[in-house]
Amino acid sequence: MTHKTRIRFFLSLLFLMSVLTHGGFCVAASSFIPNHLKDPPVYNITASDKHQFIWFRVAKVGTRSILEILHNRTELSISGYNIPFKAHESNDYFKFAFVRNPWDRVVSCYHKQVLPKFNPHYQKCFDKDFDFFVDFIDSQDLSACDIHIKLQTTLIPIQEVDFIGRFERFAEDLRYVLDRIGMTDAQIVHKNRSEHKHYSAYYTKRTKRIIAKKYKKDIQAFSYTFERNS
Repeated sequence: MTHKTRIRFFLSLLFLMSVLTHGGFCVAASSFIPNHLKDPPVYNITASDKHQFIWFRVAKVGTRSILEILHNRTELSISGYNIPFKAHESNDYFKFAFVRNPWDRVVSCYHKQVLPKFNPHYQKCFDKDFDFFVDFIDSQDLSACDIHIKLQTTLIPIQEVDFIGRFERFAEDLRYVLDRIGMTDAQIVHKNRSEHKHYSAYYTKRTKRIIAKKYKKDIQAFSYTFERNS
C-alpha cells in the first residue's frame, strides 16, 4: 500500500466514522440495512386466506369471543404468537384489531389473571390488593412483558390496519368486521366477560396516575380518558 493509498484509506475511514456518529451518539447499524433485508416485526396473529383477513390479537379485548366465532366459521390459515408480519404481502387482506381503555383493561386483568391465581407471570401479586398489582405494573417494561398488560400499541401495526374496533362498543364494531369479511349471519356472543364494578372504583389518585404514565402511548394513540361511572 503506497503512502497516498494509505492516506486515502484513513480519510475514508474518518469520513465513515463521521457518518456513523451524530452528536456524540452512534447511529444504530440496523438503520443502514435496507428494509427488505430486516427481520419483519412479530405479532399475535389470527388469519384466514379464504376470507382474506388478518386479526392482530390484543389480550383482554374480547379475544376469546372473536376467536371462537372465527374458528367456527372458517378455516384459519394461521393463529399463533409472535408471527412475522410482512405488510407488503398483505395488501389484499382486511387487517383489523380491537383495543380497550387501559384503566379498564388493567382491572380486567386483575380479576381474570391475578385473583384466581391463574397466570404465573403475576405470582408476586397473588393474594395482594389492586394497588399492589398497579405497583407491579409500574415496575414492568410494558413493551416486553406478559401480553395481558402489554402496551396495545406494541401489539398492533397501527399504520397498517384497516380498522380498529373498540371494546367499549364491542358488538357494533365486531358486527362491522364480520360483515366486512363475509360472515354476515354470525351471532355475536361475548365470552369470558369479567364481572366487576366499574373500573374507576378501583383506582386512587396515585394508581390512576401510574396507569396514565405507563400507558401514555395507548391513551394518546386511541384517545382514551379516565371516566367515572355515572
